[in-house]
Amino acid sequence: MNRTLIITLFILLFPSGITAKELGSAGNVWKIKERNLITVMKERLAQKFNGQTDEQIQEELRRRTEERSLRPAPVAGITRATETAVHYFDPSFTLTKDIADDKGVVFARKGEVFNPFDISGFTQTLVFIDGDDPEQITWVKQFKPKTIRSKIILVNGNIKDTEELLDTRIYFDQLGELTGRFGIKRVPAVIEDAGDNKNLRITEVGL
Repeated sequence: MNRTLIITLFILLFPSGITAKELGSAGNVWKIKERNLITVMKERLAQKFNGQTDEQIQEELRRRTEERSLRPAPVAGITRATETAVHYFDPSFTLTKDIADDKGVVFARKGEVFNPFDISGFTQTLVFIDGDDPEQITWVKQFKPKTIRSKIILVNGNIKDTEELLDTRIYFDQLGELTGRFGIKRVPAVIEDAGDNKNLRITEVGL
């Protein structure tokens, strides 16, 4: 088995690496470090793919890669909303230094508070759902956004299957970047302009 395939498979199958529990005491850690890393990987992979050829392993790698791209890891800590709750998000931030144009003319001073919606308002609707929850699928089919543009973003589920169910492009909140930034803990959730062109209204919709 070639070196690249071994490393790729190891990362794909064991994304968290060798855990502390598997390594045991500090003495065992040093012992493993002294061994050839590729040898360690081969031993681990041999347990997973006992007797399979490189071609079979490559096909399994392709299948698992495709599976992960269609169904990324669920966003941790997100549960289903049972009661409707609303909170607001202020995108304003304070400048930490002066900002100048290409001629050196300062047009924004350190310490000033800047709201990006003063330049361009939030003109779309973001809808977060769990694609594996049939009731959330039913709900989002009936949901009517107030804006022309909208996006449906999964926190869990299969992207392709959900696209087929809803007949629209589906996004996924990889690593919980958006839900974390906007403080979303439960879904379905809707992000939209709060009506003042200054803030966002975030509604977790109880089902």
